[in-house]
Amino acid sequence: LPHLADNVRALANLALGYIARFEGQSDLARQHFSKSVKHAHAATTASVEADALSYLSSTLRDLGDFEGCESQGQNALALAQAAGNEYLASSILHHLSLADYYHGALDRALLRTQHVLQIKQPMGDIEGIVASRLVQSLVLAEQGAIKAALACAMQAKQESTLLENSWLRGLADFAIGVVLSFTDDLI
Repeated sequence: LPHLADNVRALANLALGYIARFEGQSDLARQHFSKSVKHAHAATTASVEADALSYLSSTLRDLGDFEGCESQGQNALALAQAAGNEYLASSILHHLSLADYYHGALDRALLRTQHVLQIKQPMGDIEGIVASRLVQSLVLAEQGAIKAALACAMQAKQESTLLENSWLRGLADFAIGVVLSFTDDLI
């Protein structure tokens, strides 16, 4: 039963990688996610492989390997799109937009956040919409488009009131503060 064994190994390593990442052990997480990708590919479970690639991409971002992050993110995105999984595809694009922001690829980050919003809005994924708007507001502020950044952050703040997710509501307040720090109009 090698197919079944590879599937179990893929899922186990995915879980172990997630735990390691949550505990701040990024290098250990990278190892587990890499094993998960290998076993998911062998088991031909594309959805697990796409998840593992997505987490691997984000972990590589955490480790400062932006080239690897982009490469693995593109692999995950191709699998998600081939499977017609728009939710996963939009999540991957969101994580890639964060990597672009951290790496200074602001134009690409902005394009990706816009693409995420195009996917998330018809789904009604308010959490995804708010998260993407927050990244978009930070990118716009970094580009000097302060009014647009503030409008984006304020819209995210308003939308976040529909959520029970206090972390995202707090992040919206944080983004507003960051955008206002680019001005003299601190409230």
